[in-house]
Amino acid sequence: MGQIKTYSITCSKCKYVGNIAVLDTVNIDSTTDNKEKIMKRLFFKFRCPECKNDFQAEYPVLFENLENNVLLYFVPKADEKKLEKVKNLAVSNDFGKKMRIINNQNELVEKLLILDDGYDDIIIEYLKTVIEKSVAKEQQEKMKDLYYSGMRGDSLLFVVPLKDGTYNVNIPKSMYMNYYSKYNIKESYKFIKVDRNNVEDFMF
Repeated sequence: MGQIKTYSITCSKCKYVGNIAVLDTVNIDSTTDNKEKIMKRLFFKFRCPECKNDFQAEYPVLFENLENNVLLYFVPKADEKKLEKVKNLAVSNDFGKKMRIINNQNELVEKLLILDDGYDDIIIEYLKTVIEKSVAKEQQEKMKDLYYSGMRGDSLLFVVPLKDGTYNVNIPKSMYMNYYSKYNIKESYKFIKVDRNNVEDFMF
């Protein structure tokens, strides 16, 4: 059971400022409805008491996904002080949990999709570097954001959100399996942020 924390939030429409009381640790196993709220982008959704506008108000929270043996620390990128604290947090990890830092809701949804499909998130991030190198330069420039979005048959699906739609990439599952068998994964005993820029630090 987590502790109750209070955060200040600002309505995106009328700029009303208020406080919310939330738990700093939340279980997202299938026995709760928290995971479904995350997948539908409803977990951080609030309604302004003044103008009734619905808006997203993100705050630091530790998500426990015991079914997948993972701890996901959601820390909005703008909260730099909290981010540094989480990176240096001493945590007992006797059961070899994956301990990841997530900065936005797209990353959070992606991470849960990866875990539910039974894949290793480090290999998935490495696949993103392979995809990026395999496309034309003008397409690479569009790939600032690239997310795993699930399975279709024997293919892993990736999507690039664009202003005018999406750019989709399908990768054979066999490619994932080749890299999974080729590399060993170096897990950390601290919360880490894993992305395309640092993924090779965790592979050998």
